[in-house]
Amino acid sequence: MKTNDIVKTNNPNVSLYKQLSKDFIKRENTNKLKDLFILIKNKLSSIDDNSTEANIESLLKSIFEELNYSVEQQKAGQIEGVESRIDILLFENDKDKVDFNNKVKEAKKNNEPIPVENILLIAEIKRPAFSFYTKDKVKEAEDQLYRYLNQYQKHYGILSNGKVWRLYDKSKVLYGEKRYIEFNFSKIEEKEEYKEQEWFVLFIYLIRKERFLKKSNIIEVEKEQINKEKEIIQKTLREILYERPDDSIVFKIAKNIYDKEFKVSGKEITGHILASILEESIIFILRIFFIAYIEDNEIFKKILEENKLYRSSISFRYFFYDENTKKKLGYKKIITIFNLLDKGSDAIKFPIFNGGLFAEDKVKYLNNERLLSISELEEILVKILFFEEKNIKDEKFVEYSRLDPKSFGELYETLLEYDLRIADTTVYRIMKTE
Repeated sequence: MKTNDIVKTNNPNVSLYKQLSKDFIKRENTNKLKDLFILIKNKLSSIDDNSTEANIESLLKSIFEELNYSVEQQKAGQIEGVESRIDILLFENDKDKVDFNNKVKEAKKNNEPIPVENILLIAEIKRPAFSFYTKDKVKEAEDQLYRYLNQYQKHYGILSNGKVWRLYDKSKVLYGEKRYIEFNFSKIEEKEEYKEQEWFVLFIYLIRKERFLKKSNIIEVEKEQINKEKEIIQKTLREILYERPDDSIVFKIAKNIYDKEFKVSGKEITGHILASILEESIIFILRIFFIAYIEDNEIFKKILEENKLYRSSISFRYFFYDENTKKKLGYKKIITIFNLLDKGSDAIKFPIFNGGLFAEDKVKYLNNERLLSISELEEILVKILFFEEKNIKDEKFVEYSRLDPKSFGELYETLLEYDLRIADTTVYRIMKTE
């Protein structure tokens, strides 16, 4: 079974976790992982329509115990003044669990906060009939889990109906979106055997007890790598967009607009026109950047897989770059794609991205079909999609989904700080080579 059939996520760091899980499996006992695969598969296959929430809770408890957690099934409690029950708390060992229960009794007696330092993970269990496709129900369950996480001051929790496990990361919530990595075990084929499946290795890597121990420092190392890779993307993006004048995409677009619209014809160019040229150059970059960003987003990747017409005739990642390289489609096709993103299409079942970014009537110079030559367009696409030509062969696309959505606003604001001027004389640059 393919990973994409089982794993669903809106977590931009999943590719890093996959890479780390590959390193993790090299150090693990193969027989141990195989036994875990068989055990989890067999236990979850026993779930049917008659299974109760208590059955699922008991089943998950046994799986967590196989993963060497000490499991506490909670009784009743109060959260924000409302009577509620946290289904499962996970600890490193029985001693920590006993200490926790003793401290809870003392805390209640003395009206003190609940001690939380020994808790590793929180799990909220639902009935098998609970659907992860019913938005209102899922939101309600997520909000409930996050109340528990807030009360116990924890970042990581699990929401599960037995067949589907969602692992949540509350360490950073982007614009109200709760980040998760979902594993749908109902998709496992009945006769499937353990073959170091990528999805299963990822699941074990993420859920194993050692990852959540303070002394292991695993999550801190993950965060350092995430921040490091994000900084590399941001730095390289700044360089190719505007920090290197001789290699800047923004200034390349602006120069082409000037050459095509004004230089040849000898039209007068004012400060206001220069500002308009810069603005349209920035809009072009934001358009390309937006497409590259959404096509790297895990949720949009799923749409790409399902929408074959978009994938085969529009997508920058799967269609336009290759076809422009082979068939020399040119800038005219880019204009068509921009218009489609503005107006949508019933034919290919593609929605309108009508935030104004792709609006045809809001730009003038970008609608010139001669604005960019085929080679210039290809050079820009290589920089945006791959950063460097060496990444093309392995289809190593830039992972823009690791950046926060607010990067668009920050990029726009930074670019607006620049201005354009017409040089009085020809400027020559002397390049020093090693």
